Amino acid sequence: MSGRGRREPIEDYLDDLLGKLNLPPRETRRLLAETEAHLRESAERLRAQGMAPEQAEATAVLRFGSAREVAAAAGAARHLSSLALLAQAAWACVALAAAGLVAVGLSGALAALFNSLAGPHFVGALPQTYPAATCSYYLAIHPAATSCTQAAMLENSQDAVTLRLLAGLLGTGLTALAWAWRRAARIDGSMIALRDAAVGAMAALVFGGSSVLLTGLSADLVFQHGSGGAGFYLTGAIASALGAICCGLWSYRHLRHLHPWHVAAGAATA
Repeated sequence: MSGRGRREPIEDYLDDLLGKLNLPPRETRRLLAETEAHLRESAERLRAQGMAPEQAEATAVLRFGSAREVAAAAGAARHLSSLALLAQAAWACVALAAAGLVAVGLSGALAALFNSLAGPHFVGALPQTYPAATCSYYLAIHPAATSCTQAAMLENSQDAVTLRLLAGLLGTGLTALAWAWRRAARIDGSMIALRDAAVGAMAALVFGGSSVLLTGLSADLVFQHGSGGAGFYLTGAIASALGAICCGLWSYRHLRHLHPWHVAAGAATA
């Protein structure tokens, strides 16, 4: 009701439509603005034909369609085709693989640092037994070693660096591919933000769980066998923890633009 007691059908309709929309803020504002412009133009034409202002607004609203139907149509228009959904799923797989491989590469760089600071024993002295053939191979490629255990330690400490850095190099390439693919996407910006937020949250959960697991393995080695080999798992734990933080921030960066908690709160109170 207005201050003069006259009903305002268009304003009432826009209020009703706003409560039923489940769109990102920018799309919501755009749709409301377009709807209001259409309704007021329609009401103006009806008034020019001699209809009373309030009746003209009510008729324009009636002809436009119910707020529920308009909100449902707006939501359906944002749905992706099966092919587009498949493409987004493929992008998510590439992005997750890239993040994982980059974290592995980071753990390799940390292993190299620990090899320099704490020695290869901290990274490569895993409490394992090796068959004779494996021992012969390790001793052959590390002739300075005086025992199979020492040769295995040297091999493990070097592999923790070399193989992980190679994985990180592959991850860097996949990251570049995912970034170029993301920039070339032809889908709604809010859809991209929602996808990125979901992928970031998933990666953060995986990295967080991996960090806890690897930290536990490293601590178990320390308690049962001393510090030998603890760095093999500790480097992965640190890299995973950093990955969880980065991916969590990436997810939040996109979620804060979508404000899904406001949508959920509105749905709960509707």
